[in-house]
Amino acid sequence: MTSSALPTGAFVPLSGMGFDFSMTPSGSSSQTIANGQTADYKLVITPLLGSQGVFTFQCGSLPPYSFCTFNPASEGIPANVSGNEVVEIATGLTETSASSSRPPAWPVVPLACGLILAPFALRRGRRVLLLVAMLAILAGGVTSCTSSGVILGGTPPGSGSGPGITAPGTFPVVVTATSSGVQHQVTLTLIVD
Repeated sequence: MTSSALPTGAFVPLSGMGFDFSMTPSGSSSQTIANGQTADYKLVITPLLGSQGVFTFQCGSLPPYSFCTFNPASEGIPANVSGNEVVEIATGLTETSASSSRPPAWPVVPLACGLILAPFALRRGRRVLLLVAMLAILAGGVTSCTSSGVILGGTPPGSGSGPGITAPGTFPVVVTATSSGVQHQVTLTLIVD
């Protein structure tokens, strides 16, 4: 620390433990696949200086019609231990295949709730039965609206070489890990034939 009021710098003692980690590929950081296939990368995350953390992950700069997933989605790593993370990049996805990756049970939930509540509504009268039916329809509508898919990888329709085709090329994919406000990135190379 320096000050214009002091002839020399002043020292302030600090105590505590900082947090940092390293993230490195385990194996090759480059994968070659064909359109429609999935590339798998393995990363090793190591908290440094005896620290521990819960890590979240995200992909950036994905090629058109692709999607990135992490296994596990987030990971708690104790002190003095390394964690393993699998990054999967699927290619050749269309709007339909992206939305079909959602669990198929979601559209059934409103119907099941309506059927469970129907006997209670019958005992109370027609108004309650009508209310239960309207709530089930409303919940089904909300569910169907929120499950509509989007083209993955941030590419609008018509900007690729065809719907659902990840064009051939070499794509640097930046993977970011975050824990306790600290971020580190690693660049993986995806080559689509």
